[in-house]
Amino acid sequence: MKLSTIIILIFFCSKVFSQEFVKHYVFNKKSYGYSIQLSNKNEYIFRLYKMDTVIKEVDWGIMLSFGKVNRIGNSLILTDLLTHSRMVVDSCNGKLKIKNSFHFCENMTSDLLLEETGSFTSEFSDFTKGKSHKSFILTRYKYNATTVIKELPYGTYNSPTMVLKHLYMRGYYMDSRPGFHLVLADPHHYKLSMGDILISKGIFTRNKNILLLYDTSMDHVYHLLIESNGLKSMLMPGDTEGVTLRQGHIPIQEYSY
Repeated sequence: MKLSTIIILIFFCSKVFSQEFVKHYVFNKKSYGYSIQLSNKNEYIFRLYKMDTVIKEVDWGIMLSFGKVNRIGNSLILTDLLTHSRMVVDSCNGKLKIKNSFHFCENMTSDLLLEETGSFTSEFSDFTKGKSHKSFILTRYKYNATTVIKELPYGTYNSPTMVLKHLYMRGYYMDSRPGFHLVLADPHHYKLSMGDILISKGIFTRNKNILLLYDTSMDHVYHLLIESNGLKSMLMPGDTEGVTLRQGHIPIQEYSY
């Protein structure tokens, strides 16, 4: 075989093997669904969808988690890039079965929907915007070290309804989703929902001015700052901005993506 032919083959193979592929797995229930996208670069994105049961279309959607994938036998360990929470998913015969994940989706199974070329690189960059897991740890540490102890009333906390503004062609279109709904109840139990979908539940405690939410399904602790005007996410699932939850009526906020 000529040297030129070998060089061409090497170049062709390197292009093929460097190309990114994304597998889409979709799980559907009557009123909601979610998807897991896995790339051959060991990255994932987990999205939640709320379904309109009348017109049978997606009402709203949100990215709950994104990060890196580690493979141990038939199990996939999905580690969130910002919170470092971990989900466990079993992969067998083209199916995914959720073992440890968000409360609403444990023990659900899905077939592979489709596979296509693609990359998460630009999406990850948009989601993180220079933030990191370490930066949130430092923020919590500094806040606890410099802030006097604040009161934490039991009850219900809400974040604003999110109005998402998307650039489309030459204009914009809008859609919205519910904000977070957090209930703190005696003795130290919590529930975190989005609309009528339960995202997380477990036990809460506090370390000075840090509220700790221990999720019993995920075996993970989420953090919020206890501020005088509410609770600031550092970070909860589905939040990359540090949204504030307050007691009482909350006005609509607008975000551009």
